[in-house]
Amino acid sequence: MPLLDDTHIPKGSRIIVACSGGGDSVALLHLLAAGAVEREWDLTVAHLDHGLRPESPEDAQFTTRLADRLGLASVVERRVVTTGRRQGESVESAARRIRYSFLGDVRDTTAPGGLIATGHTLDDQLETIALRLERIAGIRGQRGILPLREDGVVRPLLGARRVHLRQWMTDRGIDWCEDASNLDPGFRRNLWRSWLRELPGESYEVVLEEADRLARSARLFHPVLMGLAQWWTGCSRAVTLPGEVLLERSPGGTPSGALDQAILEAGLEKCGLDPRAIPHRLRETLMRLWFGDSDEGDVVRGVIQMKDDLWAERVGDDLLLARCRGPHWENGTGWSDTLDFSLPGRNVKLVRELSEGGTVSAVTNDFDQIERLIRESPPPTLDGRFQTVLDITGTSGKLLIRYGRSGDTLRPFGMTGRKSLADLYIGERVPRLRRGRLPVVEAGGTILWVAGVKTAEDARVRHDSKKSVTLHFSMSNT
Repeated sequence: MPLLDDTHIPKGSRIIVACSGGGDSVALLHLLAAGAVEREWDLTVAHLDHGLRPESPEDAQFTTRLADRLGLASVVERRVVTTGRRQGESVESAARRIRYSFLGDVRDTTAPGGLIATGHTLDDQLETIALRLERIAGIRGQRGILPLREDGVVRPLLGARRVHLRQWMTDRGIDWCEDASNLDPGFRRNLWRSWLRELPGESYEVVLEEADRLARSARLFHPVLMGLAQWWTGCSRAVTLPGEVLLERSPGGTPSGALDQAILEAGLEKCGLDPRAIPHRLRETLMRLWFGDSDEGDVVRGVIQMKDDLWAERVGDDLLLARCRGPHWENGTGWSDTLDFSLPGRNVKLVRELSEGGTVSAVTNDFDQIERLIRESPPPTLDGRFQTVLDITGTSGKLLIRYGRSGDTLRPFGMTGRKSLADLYIGERVPRLRRGRLPVVEAGGTILWVAGVKTAEDARVRHDSKKSVTLHFSMSNT
């Protein structure tokens, strides 16, 4: 079997070759350069100095000289990882993100629409699979390193062994740099690398083959499983709303169940969030939370606030509500709309779509309906939560719909004193996740209804009521 697999590299391709100066990337560069003329490949060498090691400038010089000897153009840049690191991001993750950002920039500048080739090997695949299984990876993670990514990143050495590449270069007198950080036990990948190296030769070969087989099988099965998961999240028992998703877990199983993980990923995608953008520890915590065996996060009345603004809330034995942004309802959204019943008319019906998802519909009540409401004791407000009746006799007939703001107060139905919305939400045990999506209806600055929670005493239908409306709040747009 040849060291270089050019299956995913068409003839005439423009290729950005990522070269760190290490053995794998140097072998990749030489192998691509050897076939460039015959395959009409246009190669550009790209090297990024992460600024993590004192000798990194020497690696940059080595790569530049190598590109010159091969007659290839090169782009060398320094982007210090420690200064570009995000809060809570590991050095490894930051270096990977910054490196691919650099490679993408080089491609956009020198070879738009081209490929980016990296020197990942079969040994890298094994280490990646081991790491992802340790982190309870789902079917997406078990695919390992992809031979060809959707963004045009290609791995032509993924079927080659690291030791065979070194031998190939040694036989031809090709030099490369050794990166001392590859032995640093502070990086989890390096720990796995050292543990795997301790396996007897035959055992290591078997593990390599199994990792490769697992990755290939997962790549074949992934679209099938994700199709099932997407159907599951779209069925009637799983409720999806803008920014959040209510996921139904399959009965039984363990947190590493492939279908459960696929459903979680499909649900997060439906939230508009790329599951790959969630740190693996958060994904693991979500899965454990889903199965009820995690005490991570800040728990307040059954609501769990995760790091990185990812939220999750248990809403039943087999349901998990997750969203990719915090509720922060106190800040308000600035959105508002008006229901205008000031003009005369009978059985006027108005519907308003809400900016955070859902609808409020309202219809005026005629004289007979009001009389019937007055005769009933006490006058009902239906359930007062998702459907209510408001007296608007003393108002201008214009009802303002908006979202709650800090400082809002309400005189709850049947009470004399006023309550802040914050205290009302706590008293009614409204999940914090929901608060930012519950509209309030007011008239003349007085809140008459907090949809989904409580009707105000100020809106009670009384014996002198002349005009009233029935309102209905739906949390979905259907």
